[in-house]
Amino acid sequence: MLCATDAALGHRVVEDPSVPVPVRRALNVESGLNDGIAVPFFLVSLDITMSVLDDSVPSAIAAALAQQIGWGLAAGVLIGCTGGYLQRAAARRGWFETRWRQPCTLAVALAAYAAAVTLGGSAFLAAFVAGLAFRLAHGTGDGEATRFTEETGGILAAATWMIFGAAAIPAALPHITWQIVVYAVLSLTAVRMLSVGTAMAGTGAPWQTLAFLGWFGPRGLASVVFAILAFERGTPAAETLLTAVVVTVGLSVFAHGFSARPLVAAYHRWTESGPAGRRPSARSE
Repeated sequence: MLCATDAALGHRVVEDPSVPVPVRRALNVESGLNDGIAVPFFLVSLDITMSVLDDSVPSAIAAALAQQIGWGLAAGVLIGCTGGYLQRAAARRGWFETRWRQPCTLAVALAAYAAAVTLGGSAFLAAFVAGLAFRLAHGTGDGEATRFTEETGGILAAATWMIFGAAAIPAALPHITWQIVVYAVLSLTAVRMLSVGTAMAGTGAPWQTLAFLGWFGPRGLASVVFAILAFERGTPAAETLLTAVVVTVGLSVFAHGFSARPLVAAYHRWTESGPAGRRPSARSE
């Protein structure tokens, strides 16, 4: 539940031009893809917990990976490419006004999400891939087509966190223990950073870059959705799991929010103060 990161909470970092492009791209792609990659392991873990797994663990994970990633990719590519091509063709022919092009772009993301859910694939992965496919099919340089989608996403994200703060955190407060707090802190620090360090082994990236990538992995909506799924399935100790997720996400909102500006500034100073080799290359990231 807590391996998926949230692009919305990391927006300050992935959109800051003072952060090298390869680093921003790595964080952005990770946040878009890891939800879909995490889903199969999460679902198999739920089946094991509920003692309903009919096959071996490796084959169950392989089947879940194929279903979640396969259908998620299929829905994202098909709907994203179709939507981008049709909108570009319609715009060239003057078939609709700019104000109607903007909600049509949002409809592409929603359609990809809904199609993936219907097919049994990863809706998160489908929406992310649909955005990439839409951009490729539609072409670049048309901010009018995506402005409404970006603004709507920002408003919905703000509303989500307002609801989370007003409802989820007060509900979890009576169940918080020191063990849960320790686990939440470890999840945001050691667990995340060791995983990133292992994944980046052999790339030649300096430890400052590894630390930056390792720290900026905010937990958000995907983790909350996973926790709700586990709670609804009646998973044993679901209340403890839900509390752990709420505490981790709550700490992430504050920790990553307050640290974004000063750490981005510090990392920028470090990359600019030394030789050009300090600046991450596309290969190292």
